[in-house]
Amino acid sequence: MWDGVVVSGNSNQSQGTSYASIPHQGFVSMNDATISNARNGITTGESDANNNFIWSTTGGVIVAHNSDFINNHRDIQYLHYVNPLFPNMNAGKFTDCRFLTNSKLNEGKPNVHVSLQNVFNVKFQGCEFSYNAGTAYPQEEHGYGIFSNDAVYSVTDFGSQQTTFNNLFSGICVKNFNPLRTVNVDHAIFNDAYNGTQS
Repeated sequence: MWDGVVVSGNSNQSQGTSYASIPHQGFVSMNDATISNARNGITTGESDANNNFIWSTTGGVIVAHNSDFINNHRDIQYLHYVNPLFPNMNAGKFTDCRFLTNSKLNEGKPNVHVSLQNVFNVKFQGCEFSYNAGTAYPQEEHGYGIFSNDAVYSVTDFGSQQTTFNNLFSGICVKNFNPLRTVNVDHAIFNDAYNGTQS
């Protein structure tokens, strides 16, 4: 497996007011693209030589449409970032994307498709989170769809297309210690998950 993409940012800078105006942050735009067989498909910040996160480099932006994340240990890793000008905004957005495990991984076992740590208002619209690898792993090792710590985000439709979570250990696991930080899950479908949602 390879290490994946790092989209570096500046934790002290804003993400701007539109996708056309993000001068201080790294930006990954995916359209009909695929990331596969990575340890972490995309991470929004850098690490040092000892694999410690460099927290001053968070804030990178990911926008993906009609794209696939396949057989990664983790597809997306959002690290702690609070927009200094617009604290309740994050430009991250995923529409009509597929987060899939469809065979035994090259290393280890499925972990989580998307993890979010202390970020605000990343959007998932009409996406699919699925384990399709049969008996390669027992169900308790099918991984999480979304796992979050003190994050605010939304899981909604894309037009008439619902977001689905299929055959996972847990569809969505929310670990929010701040009761004011809530997650909006609207019209999503959970199929054959050991746990649909956890908190």
